[in-house]
Amino acid sequence: MMDSFIQEKSNPTGILHLIADYLQEQGHDAQALFDQFAIQLDDLKNNLLPISLQTQGHIFQAVEELTGCDHLGLLIGKKAQFLNIGPLRFLVLNAASMRDGMKSLFNYGSMGYRGQKLDLQEDQGYARICMHIDGDIPGKEQYQTAYLVAMVSIIEMILGKSWRPSLGRISYAKPKCAHLYEKVFGCPVWFGQMQHEILFPQEQLDQQRAGHDRQLDQFLRQHLSELQS
Repeated sequence: MMDSFIQEKSNPTGILHLIADYLQEQGHDAQALFDQFAIQLDDLKNNLLPISLQTQGHIFQAVEELTGCDHLGLLIGKKAQFLNIGPLRFLVLNAASMRDGMKSLFNYGSMGYRGQKLDLQEDQGYARICMHIDGDIPGKEQYQTAYLVAMVSIIEMILGKSWRPSLGRISYAKPKCAHLYEKVFGCPVWFGQMQHEILFPQEQLDQQRAGHDRQLDQFLRQHLSELQS
């Protein structure tokens, strides 16, 4: 892998692995597309290897053009298993509450996800998780959508598969396939909004989870704090 791809604003390669799988499923030669970016599919086996947001954005754009898919972010976000966040995955899934899990994700996630911002806000009985990527990168809209959908999956892992947000907000104009967004998010989705975000009842943040292991929590926090320092 070329060092030039590893820049200040970068994310792990995990999402690119999902894109490669999608291309293969659609009958396309994934390696042929990644050759344009001097990336070998074997490089993607290292889920934690960082690649610049610019490069990842260009890849998103190239895949959209190749496949003609106008909802790539939805498809890729649904496939997320969070294997590219290392031990942080176990800390989040062991969280005592959603608030605890989100704080850990936002705090330690910045070590690997640079240039990508997640924010938790609370107002009038609702909590909002906002997703934003700094700068002007190609394919930014679908890239942000992929990570917002992935965030829904993370919360499902914490609170259970039946969890759904109350509302989704997307920054770009309403597409022809808008019904697919409501199917994936499991709630109404508004388009042309100020930012990408999901809303849900504030009380869910402090809903306690069974099976929380305090000893494991302390061990993982210590390990991640050492990596962060």
